[in-house]
Amino acid sequence: MSRYLFVANDRALDFVNTAFAGGDTVPDVIAFVGWLEAVGMLTADEAHAALARATEPERERTIARVHAFRSALRRMVEAYVAGRAPVADDLAVINAHLQHAPIHDELVALAGGVASVRRVATDVPEALLYFVAEAARELFTRKDRQAIRRCANEACTHYFYDASKNGTRRWCRMAGCGNRKKVAALRSRRRAS
Repeated sequence: MSRYLFVANDRALDFVNTAFAGGDTVPDVIAFVGWLEAVGMLTADEAHAALARATEPERERTIARVHAFRSALRRMVEAYVAGRAPVADDLAVINAHLQHAPIHDELVALAGGVASVRRVATDVPEALLYFVAEAARELFTRKDRQAIRRCANEACTHYFYDASKNGTRRWCRMAGCGNRKKVAALRSRRRAS
């Protein structure tokens, strides 16, 4: 089972959810690169290469920037859901990572043809934030704002994209927050009777 929680139906929101009340599933660069691999943004080889090249001071700088990026993204999601304009500083954080894509395609010769191969520059782990910034761009420009929701459990900080057929999803996870609310409501009804 993955140490990461993927409940949002959207990679940018899943990244926002890596910080939650009382916890953080990406406390260091190893976990950040692991998250990128787990969500399918990097292959295992690309993740390994990114970690192998990073020095300790670079890892410390990178995780500070990852956390700053995640905070800016959370504030943007909160503003977007509330129908407010995002703060210019938060947009700048996201845009800074959209400007330097660490990915490109190359043509390689094959027997009797040519193929396109994806190449990821893994020299600087911070550059890998591009993948999350790209997911955020998709979220804010291509998805329905009304379907982005915060879990109805007041104690939960998770966001999700409601892709349900009737658009009535209320919980980040029915087995977690939803079940706790159902149990609490049942206990309350039993006490009242």
